[in-house]
Amino acid sequence: MECHGTYAKVEEDENNEPVYDKTQIIFGIDCERCHGPAADHVAFHKEHPEEKNPKNIIIIKQLTRQQRLDGCALCHSGFRQAIQQRFSFTIGDSLDAYSMAGYSSDSISTLDVHGNQYGLLMSSKCFKMSNQLDCSSLH
Repeated sequence: MECHGTYAKVEEDENNEPVYDKTQIIFGIDCERCHGPAADHVAFHKEHPEEKNPKNIIIIKQLTRQQRLDGCALCHSGFRQAIQQRFSFTIGDSLDAYSMAGYSSDSISTLDVHGNQYGLLMSSKCFKMSNQLDCSSLH
């Protein structure tokens, strides 16, 4: 569900299983998925319409290459085993602190264009020869 929604309030039941509050889910992927919660951003810019620099929001181009890659890899790196609760990863965090890859990153035979675009990108000659290429370079 994490890859098909922007936000969901998640709690744990008595068996430590995730329980989603159905009244607090943002279905689909919207701006907040990559740029974070926008309420403060919108409020600031309503009060300061002359300000052209974005405030109170994650600015993707200011992130490191790995942070940008991890943001995409959350949903585009194949099956991963959760280490932390779903919907707790925030763009800018290290994905490996939230989940572990469920495949061997050394084996290109496990890569799949439908589930591990991140792995395919990382194994490409272009990516290996560049220190700037990331997912946005291709989109």
